[in-house]
Formats: sequence, C-alpha cells, structure tokens
Amino acid sequence: MRRLLAEYPELNNTTEMAEVALAEILIGGGSEAGLREAYRLLDSRRVKRGSPFPANLFRWQVAYVRLAEKIGDRDSARGAARQALALIGGSSPFENHPTVGRVHADSAEFGWLEELAAPGPIDDHGDDPTPAGRGRMEEFAAALAADEAYQQELAAWTADEAEAALDRAEQPLTEDLRTAGLDIDSVWDLGKHGVWPYPKALPVLMDHLERGGYPDLTINRIGQALAIKETVAYWDRLRDLYLAAPSEAQAEAAAIAMSRCATRTQLEDLIGFLDLEERGESRLFFLRPVRRLGREHGHAIIEGLRAHPVLGAEATAISKGRSGNS
Repeated sequence: MRRLLAEYPELNNTTEMAEVALAEILIGGGSEAGLREAYRLLDSRRVKRGSPFPANLFRWQVAYVRLAEKIGDRDSARGAARQALALIGGSSPFENHPTVGRVHADSAEFGWLEELAAPGPIDDHGDDPTPAGRGRMEEFAAALAADEAYQQELAAWTADEAEAALDRAEQPLTEDLRTAGLDIDSVWDLGKHGVWPYPKALPVLMDHLERGGYPDLTINRIGQALAIKETVAYWDRLRDLYLAAPSEAQAEAAAIAMSRCATRTQLEDLIGFLDLEERGESRLFFLRPVRRLGREHGHAIIEGLRAHPVLGAEATAISKGRSGNS
C-alpha cells in the first residue's frame, strides 16, 4: 500500500481509498507510531481526495472513529460516529445506477456507531471513563500542523489540484480555440502573445467572455488575451458587456481589453465609463488611455479626478508620472 502511494500518488484508476486502507491496517496494529501515521494518512486523504460516493466518506469516518476509540478519545469518536451515521442512506451520484456508492453497513457496525454516537456523560461534561484519551486527536492534529514538510506537501498538492481544476473548467474554451487553429493547452498561452495566428482567437475569446460561467481567474485571462489592438473590431460588444456587467469579473475583463485596444475613436466611451460609479475599481483601467488618447483634454480630466474616492490615488499617480497602469 505504501508503495502504491509512493509511486502513484494521484491514485488514478483506483478507488482512491489507499490511504484509508493503510490507516485501517495501522489502527489494527495499535502501536503509537502506527496510530500517528494512521492519523496522517486520514488527514492526507481528507485534503487530497474528495469523493461523490457516500460509501467512501463513510469508510473514512469509520476509520477515524476506530482511531479515536483506539487512543481513548471518546469525544472525537462520538463526533465522527454521528457524522458516519448521517451518511447512511445517502444517495448515489449516478441517477441510472442508484445503488452504486451507497453505504452498506451491517447491523453490528450500525449498532456500534449508534452506541458511540448516543448522548452520554461526556456531552454533559461529566466523568470521562477514559480521561487519558481526551484531546488526543487534537494532539495529533497539532503535530501535523507543526510538521513543515507535511504542510509543504499538502500546499504543493493543493496548488497542483487547483491548476488542474482550472484547466478542466477552461476545457470548452480551450477546445474551441484549438478548433479555430490555435495550438494551445490553455488560454494563458494566448496571454503570453506567443501563439499565431493570434487574431483567429479573438471571436472565440469574445464569445466565451460574453457567455461567462468560468472561474474569475479564467475570465481575467480572457480579458488579458483580448488586450491587443486588433480587438477594437469588437468594441461595441465589449462596451455592451461592460455596461451590462453580468459579473464583476466580466466587467473587469472587458475593461482590460478595451483599455488596451482603444483608439481616439473610442475616447468618448472611455471618458463616459469613468462616470459609472457602479463599475467601481474596474474604471481604473481607463485612466491612462484617457490621458494618452485625450492629450490636453485627457490630462485635464485626470487632474479633475485626483480627489475621487475610488479613482483619485491612481489619477494622482498618473498626473505625477508614477503609475504603471497602461
């Protein structure tokens, strides 16, 4: 089991329950080192692997109960037993296969959990029959929290999983960009402006920005990818999107794109955007193009905004030549 986890940490094409299976063996062994490792395995599984199946969640909770019971922490055992019981009767995530992944607890296991979960002296802060064990699970948790190597492992795993989740969320956009003839793995590749023929991406990006429904970071990436001069051909759609603002992320992405593609023809739109108080900080993206395209008139507008509660600090920095906003 350890070899499986070491060589295939993602546990692809498995039930993803290897940590729980190894923890169950270690709990049965009962050594102090084994019990601490079991806690670490259960914690690792909790952080790394969600599950849509009540049966998997139930098995994890039962292992946690057995560990807490083994070390005499009846408070923790009772809480986990209640959570395990709550999973019994949970439905399968597969509508056409209603029995897949459901909890199947035998009468002995069910009775054991009910007995542990029942209110008792501990809940009333009475005498604890196993006082030495109280708080031991918290002790194990504190030890893991102080384990820098373990915390770094979890942080790296979480970061990788977040990136993978983002890639999955972006898949419809990525597939449409590939269909348009762009050899990319992510919209971020376009943001680097290193892919050609880049202009072929613009109608796809515009469609998906209007559609929305992506994580905010993906929406921001779309805005960055649209921030090239050729995007001015989509000005009217970007303006309408910004004014309607289905979400703050979409409004900001449209602002990013318009701030980079605007010409003097769009100057009046840019100036008008500055008065849209409901658009909040997204208007900051328009300050420098107003200054650049408006020349003396633009300079006067920026000067007049130096006391503005939202735009003032950036307007002041632009006036003094310090702002990096472009």
